[in-house]
Amino acid sequence: MTHALAAGFLLLQAVSTAPAAPPALDSADIARLRARMAGQQEIRVGVERDVVELTQPVFLDSVIAYRAAWSERRDGRDTALANPLPMAQVSMIQVRGKMLWQPMLGGGLSLGVSILASTLLNNLLTEGNDTDGSTMVRLTLMGTGLGAALGALDGQLRTRWITVYRREETRQR
Repeated sequence: MTHALAAGFLLLQAVSTAPAAPPALDSADIARLRARMAGQQEIRVGVERDVVELTQPVFLDSVIAYRAAWSERRDGRDTALANPLPMAQVSMIQVRGKMLWQPMLGGGLSLGVSILASTLLNNLLTEGNDTDGSTMVRLTLMGTGLGAALGALDGQLRTRWITVYRREETRQR
């Protein structure tokens, strides 16, 4: 009797801690992914703790068909993938694209804070040089604007990998 209870408890615990199947994509997600992947010559997908580049991808409802795949693993092990690749195995998808807001925000903040810090340090280290608050604010705002413009320019000139899909893991308690 106790062995049956112990086996039942272990079976219940194994079932409750087993990873849940990924949620199915709804029609809006499928349309958004199809639009983002349209015209892409290559994409990157995350599968089983690896990132794999797929060439000439075609997104169907629940699979991604592709021409060739290569892994970005550094250890030399080969990753065999099914073609077409089921979406249940995909943890993330990245496409090539332009990014504007993140470089603009980073450039504006970094240059603005740098100018503010250098102005404050200049006041502290130089005797007889009293810069008023309005000049410091003006210099900081000019630096923030210039940094944001340079960041936006960088974001428009360089092509980056942009994540368009990340599977949400459901956690069980």
